[in-house]
Amino acid sequence: MLSAITREKLRRILSRMLDPTEFLSDYGIRSLSKSYQSEPYTVNLGVKLSPRPTNQLRPVYGGTEVFQQDPHWRDLVLFYEYFHGDNGAGIGASHQTGWTALVAKLLQQSGE
Repeated sequence: MLSAITREKLRRILSRMLDPTEFLSDYGIRSLSKSYQSEPYTVNLGVKLSPRPTNQLRPVYGGTEVFQQDPHWRDLVLFYEYFHGDNGAGIGASHQTGWTALVAKLLQQSGE
């Protein structure tokens, strides 16, 4: 593995990133340490797209009842810009996912 940092530095970084009192939450990796923020946001590093078990709520929808209960909306999968680190609710833009994918694809093609 090629890295710009030493193995020891990587261990120190990962020990803080994976520490629940610092960056790790039940819903992902926080963008800021828990001790330095009043609104804990996380970066979505993994998305599970499998069907939801019956009567189970999705944390990403928070208290939005229509997305939790309405049969026409409850299976909609939204991708948010940020996630609340303590409860998993989606925060920020949910309509920009396509732009992110487009930019990633363009960067990939420019490197080929």
